[in-house]
Amino acid sequence: MYRRNINTEYEIQKDYLGAIGYNYNTNPKPVTPFKNLKSKSKYLRAVKDFNFNYMPSTFNFRWDVNRHYGELKVRDVNALLNSGVSDNSIPVLYDKNFMMNRQYATSWDITRALKFEFNANNQSKVDEPEGALNTSEKRDSVRRISSTGKKYRLHAQHVVVV
Repeated sequence: MYRRNINTEYEIQKDYLGAIGYNYNTNPKPVTPFKNLKSKSKYLRAVKDFNFNYMPSTFNFRWDVNRHYGELKVRDVNALLNSGVSDNSIPVLYDKNFMMNRQYATSWDITRALKFEFNANNQSKVDEPEGALNTSEKRDSVRRISSTGKKYRLHAQHVVVV
């Protein structure tokens, strides 16, 4: 978005959003290795009822990228009042915010009676160089930092075993 008025020489706002996600769901049949055991003993009933699942029932992954970039150049009103002569120049203001979020989740019915769930969330901020991104070195540094040099702001894990 580009905007200007009597007080603003120019204002630029750019927002970039992106996301990728993957969901995998399955309905595995439980394995019961001792199902055909021929015994009427009540002590062997627990062995006969033993079961397990060999794979998770769900796996989810999501990655979000949210980047905001803004420039604001305010007009020097004193220069306009003094016939275009200015004693100081107002610097350009930059507003930058580059966030990445990753979410993982899996659930696994280990047996018919034992269930396992795991969730993780990671939020990180990418530090950009100061000023405008007007050189190839600054743009390359943002690409390099976004893949390696993030600051982790929040990392949460949640495990449930029922």
